Amino acid sequence: MKDKFTLDLDNKKFETRVSFFPRLVGTDSSTVTRPYEDMINDFLLNPVHGEKVAEAKRIQDKDALQEFKNGIESFIAQCVVKGGADKKDIVLINSIIKIDIDFANETLVEIAFPVLKTLIGTYALSIYRTISGCGLQADVLISDIEKKEEYYSKLSAILKSHHFPVDDCFKNEVQKAVLPYDPNCYCNSTPKPFDGIIDTEVEKQVRELTGRQKKSRGGDDDEKESPKQKAMRFIPSRYKLTRNLLTYEVELNGVPISDYEINSITMDCNEAGINVDKTWVAAFLGSNKVKSYNPLLEIVERNKDRDDFKGTIDKVADCVVMEDGNRLDHKVFFKKWRVKGIAQVFEPNVTNEYCPVYIGPPGIGKTYFLTGLYDGELERYTAVLPIVKTTDFSIELINNLQITDDEYRTRKLDDENYFKSVLSLRKVKVRRPYDITPVHRKRIASFCASSNDTTILKDENRRVIPFLVKGFKWEEFNRISKTLLFLDSYYLYKSGFDYNLTKEESELLKEVSKDFEITNVEEEALLLFFPKAHSLEAADEFLTVSQMISLANVYGKVSLTPHRVTQILNRHRYHHKTITVHSSKTGEKTSRLRGWAVKQVDFVSIAQLFMAKDLTARKYTDLS
Repeated sequence: MKDKFTLDLDNKKFETRVSFFPRLVGTDSSTVTRPYEDMINDFLLNPVHGEKVAEAKRIQDKDALQEFKNGIESFIAQCVVKGGADKKDIVLINSIIKIDIDFANETLVEIAFPVLKTLIGTYALSIYRTISGCGLQADVLISDIEKKEEYYSKLSAILKSHHFPVDDCFKNEVQKAVLPYDPNCYCNSTPKPFDGIIDTEVEKQVRELTGRQKKSRGGDDDEKESPKQKAMRFIPSRYKLTRNLLTYEVELNGVPISDYEINSITMDCNEAGINVDKTWVAAFLGSNKVKSYNPLLEIVERNKDRDDFKGTIDKVADCVVMEDGNRLDHKVFFKKWRVKGIAQVFEPNVTNEYCPVYIGPPGIGKTYFLTGLYDGELERYTAVLPIVKTTDFSIELINNLQITDDEYRTRKLDDENYFKSVLSLRKVKVRRPYDITPVHRKRIASFCASSNDTTILKDENRRVIPFLVKGFKWEEFNRISKTLLFLDSYYLYKSGFDYNLTKEESELLKEVSKDFEITNVEEEALLLFFPKAHSLEAADEFLTVSQMISLANVYGKVSLTPHRVTQILNRHRYHHKTITVHSSKTGEKTSRLRGWAVKQVDFVSIAQLFMAKDLTARKYTDLS
């Protein structure tokens, strides 16, 4: 073991206390404020700790390695926190920034270590190998705490300019780091504070050093590489690229890539002497050479030791204050919609066809409630836009977990038909900017809406779930972690929760929907003039569709089409039978037609009611 490490710094000028955690993940991982030197002496240079973490280098599986690291001691080098590891828990910003550099293997780490030491060793408190052996981390002293973010960005940019593959995860000031064992680490008792600039002579030394290393490894090997092989090394070392398995988007620093970034990568390659074109770069981005991740499963993994999420959906549902006239159990229908939305993401054959609509007076926060169901890192997977057919809407269906229509109302026929079809849509045909051919992707979006109007439906329905809302319990709602809401939904789905409506719930929804249907002149005229006979025997007469159209036009001045009349009659389950029509001239049978069983009414009286300007005069009770 090396001699005990101590820092020779002015404590009044530089703050180097850090936050220590007994393990990386877990409810028992309480924070303790400790001097930075303890991290070096008790862990980096401590053989006892070395025996504990030695197994990490033998673990090949990524998930297994992460599980192992979750139980190892960790620290936040960039600040001091109390009670947790969120930004709200920060009580002190210190004078340290942490840099993380990931490599493909340990050989590259050993090549890069002396280069990194030469470049930033003057400013570093320590430089050490990560627990897996395939990365380097450096804790750097800075001159001005107020410029911490600026200094981090500058140092990261300098390292990237020398082709160090920097992972910017520690730009997050509360990001925890696992404590490894590295007896060969670099420790500096008297670091010079970094002020945003590295001496040009130092950078010159680094260029000379990397040149000598290239020569010692055989410069001819580099010359034998094709431009594409060089680009395949250059691009991952320069850019943090990942493929999001939720949206199938390639991301640069966690943001979906666009033509602008693809063009920039192409230009950077050519500026570095690597002659590749944009088509090749796009092909590289669309290949398995880009590392993949699933943001939802990463959240599950990070919180796998928690169980405080149970019952969160019910708590959120209870935050909605329903009107006295609301007939649907909000907790039941909300839970099934929410869980089925998560199942839709993971199950190839599940489609969430439900769309809850929150109806109430303006200004009570209906849209705020719906858009607040996702927050933090999942907020980016939500959108507020009308559910109508547009050029870009197909992309929204595969990019978002939730789409909220904040002005839901009855639509034009084409939009209404599209809305119905999209609720049952399972896959979407799309083409990304970096794709050459369109592909079918799973729809992950669930739908919800808010409305000030109660007349939102054109016909009977088992998909739109109307809720009459009086208000919301905002204090309770804002206090609930929406990450826990997601976890509750996810684990309910995994446990086999039945998210489909029962037969009784479907029938109730169908019945309740009638209260929210818009008055239809065609339907109203048909029901007024031709009341339904409740059986064939109870019919006063049997009329054909053409007879109904003619009579409605004469008495009600309403134009109907055969298709629309048949649709309304079938919807209201009118009875019918085949009837024989005789010629008015010869009396002979001319044809056999479908006759609909109706009750007889006084057409003149009904016409007067129907045409009345006083709307109250048009009300009727029982025409049968």
